[in-house]
Amino acid sequence: MNPGKCHCAWKVELRWTDGRVSGTTVIDDNGKPFHITDSSGLPVFTWQEGRRVPEDRS
Repeated sequence: MNPGKCHCAWKVELRWTDGRVSGTTVIDDNGKPFHITDSSGLPVFTWQEGRRVPEDRS
């Protein structure tokens, strides 16, 4: 998911059916929406040989 240049809050309502039984389940962060924001320009790290190292983006 790429939020572009905004801060986004979201949750999902999932409609499901199992035979004759159906319902809706909300997927969220313990009753609160998930949050994502633009991460461009932030450092990125990876794991190498058990250590966290900056990822080379050049």
